[in-house]
Amino acid sequence: MTNGRHYTGRSAEADGARALDALWHLSSDCPRDEWLRLVMAAKSAGVGMDDVRLWSARATERFDDRDFKSTWNSISPDGEVGPGTLFAAAKSAGWRAAGDERREARRASSSSRPSSGFRRNTHQRSESDRVVTTALEVWARCELAPDEHGYVVTKQGIPTGLRQVPANDPLIVGGVSVAGCLAVPLWRDGVADGDLQSLQYVPSPEVAAQWKVRGKPGKLTHPGPMGLGWFTVTGGVELGDSIFVVEGLATGWACARATGQHVVICFGAGRIPAIVRLLREQHPALRIVLVPDRGMEVEAEKVAIEHNCLVAAMPDAVERNFDACDYALAHGHSALALLLEKARVPAGAWTVPEAATTVEWASARLNPACVVDNYLFADVALLIAPGSTGKTTATLYEAVCIVLGRPLWGLRVVNPGPVLIVTAEDRREFLVARLREICMSMGLDDEDQEQVRRMVRIDDRTGKAARRLTAVIDDTVEVSAFAMDIVYGCRREGFAPVLVQFDPLVSFGVGEARVNDAEQGLIEAARVLMVELNCCVRLVHHTGKGPALEKRVDQYSGRGGSALADGARMVTVMQSISSDELLKATGRPLRLGETAFAMHRSKMSYAPAQDKNAIIVVRQGYRFEHVPLLAAESLEEVHAEQDRQRMAELRGAILHAAEAAWQSGMPVSRSALGKIVQGFRAEDKRAAVEKLLVERWLLEVAVPKGWRLVNNSRRNYVVRLDAPEREELLKTGALPAHKTTPPPSIATPPQEDQR
Repeated sequence: MTNGRHYTGRSAEADGARALDALWHLSSDCPRDEWLRLVMAAKSAGVGMDDVRLWSARATERFDDRDFKSTWNSISPDGEVGPGTLFAAAKSAGWRAAGDERREARRASSSSRPSSGFRRNTHQRSESDRVVTTALEVWARCELAPDEHGYVVTKQGIPTGLRQVPANDPLIVGGVSVAGCLAVPLWRDGVADGDLQSLQYVPSPEVAAQWKVRGKPGKLTHPGPMGLGWFTVTGGVELGDSIFVVEGLATGWACARATGQHVVICFGAGRIPAIVRLLREQHPALRIVLVPDRGMEVEAEKVAIEHNCLVAAMPDAVERNFDACDYALAHGHSALALLLEKARVPAGAWTVPEAATTVEWASARLNPACVVDNYLFADVALLIAPGSTGKTTATLYEAVCIVLGRPLWGLRVVNPGPVLIVTAEDRREFLVARLREICMSMGLDDEDQEQVRRMVRIDDRTGKAARRLTAVIDDTVEVSAFAMDIVYGCRREGFAPVLVQFDPLVSFGVGEARVNDAEQGLIEAARVLMVELNCCVRLVHHTGKGPALEKRVDQYSGRGGSALADGARMVTVMQSISSDELLKATGRPLRLGETAFAMHRSKMSYAPAQDKNAIIVVRQGYRFEHVPLLAAESLEEVHAEQDRQRMAELRGAILHAAEAAWQSGMPVSRSALGKIVQGFRAEDKRAAVEKLLVERWLLEVAVPKGWRLVNNSRRNYVVRLDAPEREELLKTGALPAHKTTPPPSIATPPQEDQR
C-alpha cells in the first residue's frame, strides 16, 4: 500500500517502471504547481531522483538543478499526492500502460466474435494491428528530413542525420500529433546508427505556435527515458581539435555552420553536465567549448571548471534565453564564428600564471605590512595559551596599545589602527568593562579613552548559531559565508581594522572530529579576511592538556593537530611563570598581588627568530608591565649568583640534617641524608654531599670490625664536623673519638656482646 492506495498483482519494481513510463509521456514544461504535483506523485510511485531529474530537465527554460534537488529532498515518499495523480494525468494525455492495448484488442475481438464461440489467437495478429510505441520503431518508419521543412528554413539548419515523421502518422505525444515533425535522434554516446535512446520531435514554426496556444512546449520528446544520448552535428568535416556543446538543435546548427566543427546537442541544460563528463572521458585532450544560452552562464562555468572546458557566452546586453542561433540570424555566421573564437577559461579555473612584470619585479615586498615590530604582521597569527592564563584580557591591553600607537611589550607599533574582536566566549559587556579598567589603569585621558572606545569594536557571537568560519559541504570543510560577511560589513561601514581577532578559536570551526581538515579550513577562512582586509588575523587557541602540564612553548603546543601551527605565519605561546622563574629571567621577583606570564614567539615568518627572546609581563589587576630580560652578561651573573645562593642553602641544609641526626642518636648514611633534605633536585643533593665529604665538613664513619649491628643497620654513617674538628683533622689526621664511636642505635661493642 502506498499513501493509502493498494497496488496488487505486480512488483514494486514493475510499479516504478510503469510510473516512469507514464511520467515520460507528460511534459515537464508546465506551471510549477502542476510540475510539483507530478514530481510528488512520481516519488510516491517509486521513481528515482535521477529519472525525475532527467525528465524535469527537458523544460530547459524552467529547469534549475539546485532548486530541483532542494525540492526533491523536501518531498516525503508518503506525502499527500499519490501515484494515482501521475497515472491519471498521463492517461488524460493519451498514455496507455503496457498491456492496455492488448486488453482493448481482446475486448474489441470479443464483441465481433462469431456465435460459434470461435476465438482467434491474439498472438497471431498481423503486424499492422500492433500499436508501435518505441522510439526505434518510430524512427524506422520516418522519412528523410527535407531541406524545405519549416524549422530547417527558419533556422538555416542542416537536416543531415535527421528524419521526418510521415504526414499521416498517427503518433500522439503529449496529447498532440507529431506528424510532419522533424525527428531528432538521441544516439547513445552520440554514435549515429548505434543505440537509439530517444527522439525529439520538432514542428514547423506554425505548428509550434499552435502547440503553445494549447499550453504545450515548442518541442516534444518521445515518451520514456532519454538516457545519456545526444545528437552530433558534424559540420561537414571529421572531428577536429574542438567540439562545441549546446542545449538545442538550432544552436547546434548555427555553431556548426560558423566553425565547421562537431557540435553536440544535449537537448536541455540539465543534461549538459553528464554528457560533458562522458565527452571528457572519451576525449581527454579535446578542446571542449560550452555555448550556453543567455542566463545559463553560471551553470556552464561550473561544468567547465569541473571538466576543463571553455565557455563562449552570448553578449551581456541580450535578453534571457538568447542563443547562438539568434546571434547568427541577427549578425551572420561569420560574426558568430568570431564570438566563438573568444571562448574563455571560466572564472575560477586554473590557468598558467602570467610572467612577473617589470613593475612587479621591482616593487615586490619581502614581508606584508607590519602592525607591531617583530610581533604582528598582516597575515595569520596564532596565540596559544592554557585556560585561566589571562590571555583575553592581555589581548585587550594589546588592542589599546595598537589603537593608540603606544609601545607594546617594549615593541614599536608600526601601523596603528582599529581592532575588531569577535568573541564567542566572553560577553561584550564584560569585555567592554575590562577595556575601561585597562584604560583607567594606564592613566589615559578622556581623549585617548574616547579613541579606544571608537576604534576597538567587539562582535559578540556568544550563544549565536551564525558564527562558524567554516562548514562541512559534501564531506569537505569549506570556508563559510561568515568570513565574507565580515569583509562586506567592514567595507560598508568604512571600518579598516589592522587586527581582527577570533577568541576562542574552537567556537568558530566545525569541531575536532576531523582535526587537521577542520584546522586547515580555519586557516583558509583567516586568509580570506587577511587578503580582503589587508590586516593581521589572530586566532586565539587553547593549549593541549599535555603541553600545558609540561609547560611546552613550541609552535605545536596548541590542542588538536598541526595544521594551525603550520598554516599560521606567527605563533605565540603564552605561559604563566612563577616568582622564581621571573627572578631568574629578569632579576625581579613577584610582589604582593602580582602575577606574571611569558609570551614565547615560537614562530615568526617575517622577523628574525625570537624563540630566545620571551616577552615577560607582570600583571596586577588590569595594569600590565613589561619587564625586560636581563642582558646576556648580566643574566649570566645573576644566574651564577642565584646558583651560588641556592648551593649555599643546600649545603647548610645537609650539614644541619647530619648534625640533627647525630644529636638524636640516629646518624644516617650518605644516601639517607639526601632523602631527609627536601626542596632540591636529587642530583644537586648527591653532588653537595660528595663535595662536603671531600672538603671534610662531613665524615663517613665505618662501624669497627667485631661490633654487632643493631637491626641490620648500615656499616657506614655520616657525621658533621665543626670548624675545630675539621681543622684538627686536616692538620693531624686525628679523628674526633666521640663521633667515630658508633652510638647504641647503630652497633654494640664486642665486650658487651660477650657478656
